[in-house]
Amino acid sequence: MDYSKIYPIVKKVPKPVRDFAIRFINKRRLARVMKLKTPSKLVYFVTHRCNARCAHCFYWRDIRSHMNEMSLEEIKKVSASMGPIESMSLTGGEAILRDDLVEIMKTFYKNNGVKKFTLPTNGSMTEILKNHIENAFKRLPDIDLHVQISIDGMRKFHDKFRGVPGIFDKAVESVKMLNELKKKYPGLHSYVITTITNKNYREVKPLIKFVKTLHVDHKFQLVRGAHFSVFNINPKVLSDFDPEDKEVLLPTFDQMWEIYKILDTLEYEDPLYKEIQKLKFKYSIEMLQHKRPAVKCLAGKLDGVLYPDGKVAICEMTKPFANVRDFNYNFKKLWNSAEANEMRKQTRACFCTHSCNLVDSMVYDDKTLIRLANNG
Repeated sequence: MDYSKIYPIVKKVPKPVRDFAIRFINKRRLARVMKLKTPSKLVYFVTHRCNARCAHCFYWRDIRSHMNEMSLEEIKKVSASMGPIESMSLTGGEAILRDDLVEIMKTFYKNNGVKKFTLPTNGSMTEILKNHIENAFKRLPDIDLHVQISIDGMRKFHDKFRGVPGIFDKAVESVKMLNELKKKYPGLHSYVITTITNKNYREVKPLIKFVKTLHVDHKFQLVRGAHFSVFNINPKVLSDFDPEDKEVLLPTFDQMWEIYKILDTLEYEDPLYKEIQKLKFKYSIEMLQHKRPAVKCLAGKLDGVLYPDGKVAICEMTKPFANVRDFNYNFKKLWNSAEANEMRKQTRACFCTHSCNLVDSMVYDDKTLIRLANNG
């Protein structure tokens, strides 16, 4: 559903009627989620390969391994066993290093009806990225493709933080290339995304000023680590997803709240998008500060994670519980297995600041929906 289109309409409805309607409709939406036999939002790590060595990367162990990635034929079997998928994130590693990336998109488009794809990238390979995008729209002209270019600070900091000299300039080149492609493809959307840590929070103000000159929306997220941003969970089921550089941590709470205030000054093309970004950041700080959940997480029902070698997890912050290769590529059977149900039991009360799961759960939370409808 395109919430941005109905947002202006909903805001015009009298508050008592609006709040009642939100609770009434959302109850039924949640009931549908609980009946899902496979996730409707999938994060797929299409490759472990990456050309960068980012200090805050939580996937660093795997990008240095020689993981046995699933072939396109294996992926087709997995896709054929799944139900409808509303949106899909193609990540890694660096997803565009996979030559058959568009074939993977086509597979899930055909089998599962995916029309919204998110593609995070470090932006260092502008021509390869451009070729993938043009090929995708040539073959799948009605998709919505959201490309996120990572920039974590100004040139000197970013190049060092990402471990690649010149990567800042290449990322900027990719942003400008995307701006041109958006004139050709209405379904293409692009953003700059910044991961905030204790190392780069002083970069935020000058970076915001710079990104404004690129005429692109600017997103923010807090650095993630299984052992400092996940709460109320059995440590045995936690993944080992922590930054390799142990000195890369969260900013102080004062610093986080300072950045939150800055977010209110930003302009976004979509007013609802701005409100969601602000609230996501606010919820994240409050969870870290007070150790209480902001929303009920729907990972394991609404969200799922598929890794390059076929392993499956309910979220990125928990360990994989099974591999589709051991289930004859039947994702549905795996997702409804005893192993999956045991992992859901182990994680039924946990909460974290992972942006993907947090935002996905926010749009099914009564309190959040009412708050969004009353703001602006």
